[in-house]
Amino acid sequence: MIKDIGRDELKRALDSSQIEYLFDARGEEAYEKAHILGAESLPADKAEQGVGLPNNKDARIVFYCTEPT
Repeated sequence: MIKDIGRDELKRALDSSQIEYLFDARGEEAYEKAHILGAESLPADKAEQGVGLPNNKDARIVFYCTEPT
């Protein structure tokens, strides 16, 4: 299931360890400048091709694409 979540819901999920994978879907340059602590870089174009995605299809995965604050 795909669901859009806001900043507050993301923070709650991270604080309660409900997220197994956190991916920054922006490009490498944006990731290097700033990213959410614990996030891995996985640009959207690679994710769409299935590159770098976890094998566990039941894992709770979050992708974000805006600047972290």
